[in-house]
Amino acid sequence: MPGSTSLFANRLLKIAGWFNLAIAAGMLVLDAVLDRSNWTTISMVIAAGLVMIFAARAVPNDERIEQLKLKAAKAGLLLGLLGAMLANFYATLNGKPMPWSAFDLMIVILLIALGSYRYWRWQDARPHP
Repeated sequence: MPGSTSLFANRLLKIAGWFNLAIAAGMLVLDAVLDRSNWTTISMVIAAGLVMIFAARAVPNDERIEQLKLKAAKAGLLLGLLGAMLANFYATLNGKPMPWSAFDLMIVILLIALGSYRYWRWQDARPHP
């Protein structure tokens, strides 16, 4: 089977992404218990996990799924960067530094992209009247 290796690799990529998110959750709990802050490392692990989940191919990998992922990536970039620009503008008006790091922005963009992809895929699978 020529597609079985690719299917296995994609599942492995998704599992690694969810594992990264579980590690990040454990790190957040541990940091809260030990009363220390290590958000830079945690945000990097979260962003890496979200990239792995978003980059893994879907099981029925056809043109429509690829179009939905591209549309979701564009929506995530547009809305995430717009939010970052507004946050930066608001912070500049108040004389404060940018409130988000690059990994924070990446997390926001990927969450928007994953959320919109899941919604559009659900909407695409519904029966049309």
